[in-house]
Amino acid sequence: VGTAYPPTIFTAAGGSGNVTFTLVGTLPTGMSFSSATLSGTPTQGGSFPFTLTATDANSCTGNQTYTLIVNRPPDALCQDITVTADATCTATADINNGSNDPDGDVLTITQSPAGTYAVGTHTVTLRVDDGRGGVSTCTATVTVNAPQPVPTIIAPVSGAISSVGAPVNLEGTFTDMLGTTHTATWQFVNGTTTITLPGSVTEPAGANPGAVTATQTFTAAGVYQMTLTVVNNCGGTGSVNTTGTDQFSALIVIYDPNAGFVTGGGWINSPAGAYAADPMLTGKANFGFVSKYQNGAGVPTGNTEFQFKAGNLNFKSSSYEWLVVAGARAQYKGNGTINNSGNYRFMLTVIDGQQPGGGGADKFRIRIWDEDGSGLVYDNQLNAPDSSDPTTLLGGGQITIHKK
Repeated sequence: VGTAYPPTIFTAAGGSGNVTFTLVGTLPTGMSFSSATLSGTPTQGGSFPFTLTATDANSCTGNQTYTLIVNRPPDALCQDITVTADATCTATADINNGSNDPDGDVLTITQSPAGTYAVGTHTVTLRVDDGRGGVSTCTATVTVNAPQPVPTIIAPVSGAISSVGAPVNLEGTFTDMLGTTHTATWQFVNGTTTITLPGSVTEPAGANPGAVTATQTFTAAGVYQMTLTVVNNCGGTGSVNTTGTDQFSALIVIYDPNAGFVTGGGWINSPAGAYAADPMLTGKANFGFVSKYQNGAGVPTGNTEFQFKAGNLNFKSSSYEWLVVAGARAQYKGNGTINNSGNYRFMLTVIDGQQPGGGGADKFRIRIWDEDGSGLVYDNQLNAPDSSDPTTLLGGGQITIHKK
């Protein structure tokens, strides 16, 4: 198809005088028969039988049947494909998507480049040859992804507490394609402070996952978000900032018993959405609290009370777990009751606006949830991470961070 057919002149043996030819049958589009000559450029493929009749001057005739076969090119069909590299950081890929030949010819199919393919994106050409002069090509994209390590933070558990200057042992595991090699880092973020620590890696072996360990000694109090990142030699990266299978945010609390304490009292305008039992309920909510470390103590003491009268909510603390005072920000966590019953957890975060970096305005947040995991009770900064600074301004009262 599409190739000029060499002009072919038909002759007849024997007969008397001038011999004429007539053709009975159908020729492919683009071909013609005239004055005993078959010529043209076919634009239609397939098999085309026809009969030529030769007639001499005495009207004697002779017949011959022919079949003109016009080869049709193969159909080259490609597909984009995405594969994952093996431990050599390469992969094989076949972009052929059912290439075929309308004439049933045996095909020779090749790719260029033939592969294997390195991690990245490659443009590959498929060449399909029917062996009879018919050739078709197509192109596709081969994307080779690096194998991805999957890390897990084992220790410390979410919410673990340690003091400034005490070493914290870090432990994680990871799975990945056997044969790859790895590096790892631990990262700790507290506000604008970021600490990055290399991890010691033990490679996976057989059914045993890889391991990452390190020891970090913190020099400043804070609630640190922990992230473990593992990178393999193919460039594959896996990161995790939750712990184990419980998927709790990987937070570690570092306190300084010599850093000071916090007191506060006043009221806020409780926003819509804060009170889970009636999200549309708004109104004033008042509070009072004190949280401090006694000399030599590892657990803070004090009292916290929060009242939202519109929701008949009266929360009182029963114990504290930890207190972190860092600059203009203080945060502490503990347990308590609502309306003198139940067992609830809470986290209170405040900004002393008069401290350097406090911005000139006191701010308050309290989040209260059911100890049995049945859900949120109150949060005046709904859906914000615990590491976020509070944004609710006091309607009245004062918050004070006392420096020792």
